[in-house]
Amino acid sequence: MPYFGLPIALAFLMCDDPRRQEVGRICLMWSLISGFLHFLFGLAAILGMREWLQIALSAFQGQMGRRAGMGLGEVVFRTIWWWVPFI
Repeated sequence: MPYFGLPIALAFLMCDDPRRQEVGRICLMWSLISGFLHFLFGLAAILGMREWLQIALSAFQGQMGRRAGMGLGEVVFRTIWWWVPFI
């Protein structure tokens, strides 16, 4: 995990021992390189799923104007928001 490398590297870089500082530098480079690769692979995965995301978003947009269930949304809304005028 590239995220754990950065705080560990900073902890090692704060030490006075040059050997431990070298471990911190290696850990910092590993964290930055692996974080960049993680970003690239994540971006490639999202771009690969672009068509699926567009299909899902268009389906959700089609459902936004419709009522859900058997009209219980209005009952729940009245039940939850009855106290608003009393604030």
